[in-house]
Amino acid sequence: MKKIFLFLSLALLVSCNQEELPQKQTTPIVKENSFKVGKSDIEKVVNGYLQAGNTRSTNNACMIVGIDSINAQDNTTRGIQKESNPQNLLYFVKISDGSTIVIAGDKRAEPIYAHFNNIELKFLHGKLIEQEKLPESFLFMLGTAATSVYNRMTPDAPINSHWDQPETRSSKRYEESVPQKCNVRWGQGNPFNLQSPSSNGKYASNGRAAAGCVPIAVVQALTVLKNDFGVFKGYGLKTSWSKLKTKEYGYYFTSQSEKDDISNIIKRIAENIGTSYDKDGSAGLTLKKL
Repeated sequence: MKKIFLFLSLALLVSCNQEELPQKQTTPIVKENSFKVGKSDIEKVVNGYLQAGNTRSTNNACMIVGIDSINAQDNTTRGIQKESNPQNLLYFVKISDGSTIVIAGDKRAEPIYAHFNNIELKFLHGKLIEQEKLPESFLFMLGTAATSVYNRMTPDAPINSHWDQPETRSSKRYEESVPQKCNVRWGQGNPFNLQSPSSNGKYASNGRAAAGCVPIAVVQALTVLKNDFGVFKGYGLKTSWSKLKTKEYGYYFTSQSEKDDISNIIKRIAENIGTSYDKDGSAGLTLKKL
């Protein structure tokens, strides 16, 4: 799978734990093993990045002021030992200049995935709220970032050397890291919601609840990250992912087998990230699982 530095899904925007930092600007304590990202790692990577390229500098009073995180449960379906699983997949590091840096929660992945200052993320009681106001492209970016970290969580994967060389991730090089483009434009209705619960709510389509913006962002991310697979979360495809991911729009899914495959893939994504459905036919997130 091609490495993606800037846009790199599964289970994002779920159970994001917010930790506000005290006035001394110290980062939260994170339990560490050989792969987990700890307090000193976050400080080193963020400070190194801010100073790189002379675009932002700690001399200009840029400091860490808060952290949110996207979590993964200990149990997974990838056969990864529990002690190798990070508590957090991604950290959202708030900077005093108003920007946010997205940091990986596992040292086997790239340290930095994004730096943005034009999107405000709102959290309440450990969850990201007002997701419907976020741009679809931004949801895709967060989804692919979480997937990228998750895909590196294998027992034989080494620690990424860039954790010891944060200065190499300067803004110039960062901007040069352009991801492969997502070529599909999938919505939340037919055929993507064919496995959603029955609903007559205002957001329902063809008698079923909407597929959900996050599950759709995740499955679109997979079109970039995965060349092909025949089984997805226990579901055996009738066709192939390499064929499905070439369908730019929903109406290109013409055969029943194609519709069954894409709707079942989305169903399993929704189940694994904890999607719940409201009476109005909209989809929300309640669990913290990948």
